[in-house]
Amino acid sequence: IRAERSTRMLQQHQDDQEDMEVDGRNLDDADLFSDTTSVGGGGSVATSAARSKSTLATRTSGRSKSGKGRRKQERKLYSTKEGSTHEDLGLIAELHETLSSVPGIIAEIANITRIYLDIGQIEGGLSDLQKESQTMLTLCDDVKPKIWPGQQPVKERYGPEVTVEDIVRGGMNAASGYRSPLELMDAHLRYPPKFNIDLHWKLEIL
Repeated sequence: IRAERSTRMLQQHQDDQEDMEVDGRNLDDADLFSDTTSVGGGGSVATSAARSKSTLATRTSGRSKSGKGRRKQERKLYSTKEGSTHEDLGLIAELHETLSSVPGIIAEIANITRIYLDIGQIEGGLSDLQKESQTMLTLCDDVKPKIWPGQQPVKERYGPEVTVEDIVRGGMNAASGYRSPLELMDAHLRYPPKFNIDLHWKLEIL
């Protein structure tokens, strides 16, 4: 009887061991399935990210092409090549850029003259430099109306305070000959650059 009981206990122990091994395998299979699912989900995320990246690249490429086309159009519009469609607009744009640099030149000349004054060197051509600078400013004021002759927009030219004489004069100017199509240009190029220059840039001692 003891031998049979021992045999049954041993058999029961072996069965329990087998059940534990099977449960372990089931847990391992469950983990493997979970990992596979995670990898599969990761693949979907990766695919979604790739699509987003592709879409972003397409949009960026579209903006780049649009920007290149716009710059090409501007170069064509502002071309100073002789005989080009809007050669006059190109010249006006370059003159605008040149005139816009004048206030900076005057400010630099004012600094130079004051430095030489501080070190006691007021001779050696400073007076001539200052006179030439004033001549340059006068020339700029003279050429502005010639480059931008009466180019006010119609809504400003014919505002509520306009007189009959102004309207007649404006109509005569419009019919007098060719007028550069400034409306094709950037807004800041349609008018002469404003000079913000210190009124006391010149030294009276020179």
